[in-house]
Amino acid sequence: MAQAWLELLPDELIAHSCLEGYRGGTLRVKVDSAVHLAEINLLLREGLLEHLRELCPRVPLTRIKLIRGYWYHTDEEGNRIPNF
Repeated sequence: MAQAWLELLPDELIAHSCLEGYRGGTLRVKVDSAVHLAEINLLLREGLLEHLRELCPRVPLTRIKLIRGYWYHTDEEGNRIPNF
């Protein structure tokens, strides 16, 4: 599913979203800003979920839930360090 997400999202949105988890048919995606969340929401309205289902037919995907938040912190030099 991660590979399909990378294929479907425009390059400028890939760095601003992170697949957080999958449970009960729902894919949870963290998005690091309200602007990027709105852009991905627009893609969902334009059929992103259906395209993801086509690329991942064995995954029973019913919903994509977008969550505003960070999966990284930034060091003094501006580099993103993933949170684990």
